[in-house]
Amino acid sequence: MPRTRGWALKGRETFAAVIKAAGDTGAVARGTGISRQTIGALASGRKTSTSKQTAEAIASFVQVPLDQLFTPPAEESATRRERA
Repeated sequence: MPRTRGWALKGRETFAAVIKAAGDTGAVARGTGISRQTIGALASGRKTSTSKQTAEAIASFVQVPLDQLFTPPAEESATRRERA
């Protein structure tokens, strides 16, 4: 499996539907301070991962739990398991 940098998008279709329900890429961009191009690239599948900060901002704005939209990097997942 290829390694991704950052938080991996769980599913493009789900992400796109959530963005559409929130208005559109412009509305999410304005509400989060993240570029419309980044939101659009994630929604279209051209971009498949992002930073934790970006993932958290999007999830918070659209009021969807972070783990429903993104998967943390392998290193962070391992750290979480160790703490449990």
